[in-house]
Amino acid sequence: PIVVLHGYKAVKEALIDHGEEFSGRGSFPVAERVNNGLGVIFSNGKSWKEMRRFSIMTLRNFGM
Repeated sequence: PIVVLHGYKAVKEALIDHGEEFSGRGSFPVAERVNNGLGVIFSNGKSWKEMRRFSIMTLRNFGM
């Protein structure tokens, strides 16, 4: 499914007020097969949040 938003008010409402509902990504069957659903780039949902949090924490520990 694809959502097309037009206008500042609609974009703001979708991304700011309802950001959690619009935060998902589409599936990439080739990427899922290659990396078994792991990784930061093609992950989605809860696993994406966990991987992102871990990546940011690790980069901060290394001084970035």
